[in-house]
Amino acid sequence: MIYTKQQANISHNNRLNLTWVSRLLCVLCCCMALTCVSAQKIAAALDREKILLGEQVTLQLKLEELNPAAVSCAAWFSLADTANHIEVVKREPIDTVNLNGTITYVQRITITSFDSGKWVLPALQVSVEDKQTGKQTILTATPLSLEVLPVDISNLKNYHDIKDIIEVKPDESRNIYLLAGTALLTIVLVVLIVWLIKRRKKKPARIKPVPNVSAFDLAMKELAKTAQDNIQPAQALYTRLDHIYR
Repeated sequence: MIYTKQQANISHNNRLNLTWVSRLLCVLCCCMALTCVSAQKIAAALDREKILLGEQVTLQLKLEELNPAAVSCAAWFSLADTANHIEVVKREPIDTVNLNGTITYVQRITITSFDSGKWVLPALQVSVEDKQTGKQTILTATPLSLEVLPVDISNLKNYHDIKDIIEVKPDESRNIYLLAGTALLTIVLVVLIVWLIKRRKKKPARIKPVPNVSAFDLAMKELAKTAQDNIQPAQALYTRLDHIYR
């Protein structure tokens, strides 16, 4: 078959067009892959970069534009409770914001420091995973530094600096007086307790002596005495007689 020059040019142009279309498709596929994996943005920021000793500052961690259909968050930012002179005071729960089909995660952490100086926070990273391939990508935030300034105490009137421990020798004379006073107090308490115990003891009841006389003789003696007494009135006399009879 014989091709004309015009047909050859058309065939060459078609091949060129196919080549450009293939390249364009490859570029689009790469862009889509990068969009699925690398479109996410992370950010870590402090609301202040300088604080006084013991003051608190808020650290905000953010993962933005996460496509939940293609990518998931495999590992969130990890910050130890104590790291490089920086201490975590409070961790708020992670907030989730859904905007136009993408998800943004935000967390706020309150931190402080009790050591003056300029301290760099550890590298803050988050890991995202492609749901189709299972490949994980680690995203690292920009390093952060916190400057802790010492507190000016020069104008405080009631401030007293910490001093070294002073050894104090015990006063032996005070120990002697203390022992003597303790012994005296013990003796007084013992005497008081003994006195109270003796006072509470009951006295033995006195027993009237029984006369060595028979009941008959005693009754006759009482009757003779009653006759001499001439008891009046008669009721009193009868009462006396009844008593003698008993």
